[in-house]
Amino acid sequence: MNAVNTAKTNSAVQEAASEGVKKINAIVVPAQVIDNNTPSNNDQTNTDQTTLEQDKNQAIDSINNSLNNKVSEINNASHLTNEEKQNLIDQATAVADKAKEAINNASTSEEVEDAKNKGIEAIDKIVISSNSTSKQEAINTIDNALKDKIKDINNASNLSNKEKQNLIDQATAVADKAKEAINNATEATTVKNAMDQGVERINSIEVPNKVISKKDTSQNSNNVNQVEKTHTSSHANRKGVTKESNSTSLNAQNPKSDSNLIRLLKIRRYYLKLVVNKMKD
Repeated sequence: MNAVNTAKTNSAVQEAASEGVKKINAIVVPAQVIDNNTPSNNDQTNTDQTTLEQDKNQAIDSINNSLNNKVSEINNASHLTNEEKQNLIDQATAVADKAKEAINNASTSEEVEDAKNKGIEAIDKIVISSNSTSKQEAINTIDNALKDKIKDINNASNLSNKEKQNLIDQATAVADKAKEAINNATEATTVKNAMDQGVERINSIEVPNKVISKKDTSQNSNNVNQVEKTHTSSHANRKGVTKESNSTSLNAQNPKSDSNLIRLLKIRRYYLKLVVNKMKD
């Protein structure tokens, strides 16, 4: 500017102005320094997204591990039927799927962690019963059938206590065998078959009817009377033989008659004993 002001001619003014423009243009503006260590907004967003996806993957792995442990525990429950095991496995799988869905829908790592913890807790809460429901119901049916049979046996007043106990022991043995088959079953159909067969076998145990009918009593009485009549006739004949022969020794005169008499007396005692025993029963 000073050169322009001091110029005395037009040419000197133009020359000074041109020189000034050149110097102004020659001034170098320093380039902007970029720090590669400072992330841009886009880079920060990408980093956060990567971390969230990693958290989700780890959370899903934790859910799967919890599910696998529960399934292994269920399959090791040998007292359950295959159907009961599958039902529990389906429950655990549904809980795990719901937890993984919540994890995938989470928008922050905190939400991922919360969904993971709730899922694991829900899986762990699935209870494996110490008893098989279907097996217990089948065993209860066997016990009821046995109870009814024992009642029938005890109500049989025609039986002795020893006879009753023998029948009760038979029924109990059948029931125990049926319950063993039920407990060893692995399929629901096998449980039912063991139950049905057990009930059928218990019911098939017959309680003998030893009550003597009037017809049987009359028949036994007729048999005894017939023996007595035969004995009387034989005795009369024996007297007649003795009288006619005037013998002092009946055995010597008619040994065959004595043999018949002894046989008839034995028959009479047999029938009398039979009637007495039946009356006692």
